Amino acid sequence: MPQWVTKLMAKLGDPAGAFDMPPMTFSINGPEKEQLERLQAQNPELARSFLKWLWHREGTIRRLEQDLKAEFHYWEMTRLYAAKSGFWYAILPIYTAPLMLRAQRLVEFGTAFTYYPDTYNNDRWGISTSDTDGMVSTRILLSACRILETMGINAKLTSVEVREQAIFEGVDITHNGDQLFTDLSLRQYWEPIFGMDSAKWLADQKRLIASGQEQTIDFALLDSNHTYDLTMAELVGLAAVTSPQAVIIIDNCYTLFYEPNAEWSLDETPDGIQHGGKYGAIVEFAATHDDWELEFFPYPLEIAYLKKGFKQGFKR
Repeated sequence: MPQWVTKLMAKLGDPAGAFDMPPMTFSINGPEKEQLERLQAQNPELARSFLKWLWHREGTIRRLEQDLKAEFHYWEMTRLYAAKSGFWYAILPIYTAPLMLRAQRLVEFGTAFTYYPDTYNNDRWGISTSDTDGMVSTRILLSACRILETMGINAKLTSVEVREQAIFEGVDITHNGDQLFTDLSLRQYWEPIFGMDSAKWLADQKRLIASGQEQTIDFALLDSNHTYDLTMAELVGLAAVTSPQAVIIIDNCYTLFYEPNAEWSLDETPDGIQHGGKYGAIVEFAATHDDWELEFFPYPLEIAYLKKGFKQGFKR
């Protein structure tokens, strides 16, 4: 259970705790005011008890705002990105899946870069004013890692990015992310790997896991080059290194042809087009791997959800 919930329950469950709080004034409104007035007229003793509990609750809320405000920031940031960011459609799935899995090892392919602290209006919890600012999924997954830690789960995120340098001038692809996640108190959960092909990284992980040097992957987000070849390579590579129960979320799942005209990205090949591009790779993988269940989210959500080991119920 998250620490802030445990503390809240403990404070509300201790009637004597109210009398340890400093004197304070607060207003009572709405139905509670009407209830208090009825009790004062009908049962003054019960009215005094009701008033004490109102006072106790007000003090609990005030202390939580001071003691645990930092933890609430992560929930609020997730809500903000789900409501207002350009990546809104994927925020809740990629946030809740690791929590549901109680995942220890998370991986994302494709993390991009961020202009932080520029374009943030001095608000590290807010959304960049630039449409090209990235690391959105990264901060959401790292927030999930922090919440998992409050549940006693040692969760980490590895971000594998093919780029070594951002494609826009003036952006330091590594330093800005380090600063952002340090300021968000999330840096300790993050392992960034830049300039690495994801298929090669997965091959290396297979060897490390087989030798006991690494643990299997519980959750993966695919958002790198959206071509048939790389998507298939990532899915096949992940199939060999995932836990008995695992989830893969694939962004831009309906892509048939990918040509962003960026130096770091390969264009789709004629053979890839014939196979249906990224979308075709997902369908083909699911058709040839019976242990994975495929679910497409309705357009325009543009994400596919691959689940492994859930047919017999969740066991973690």
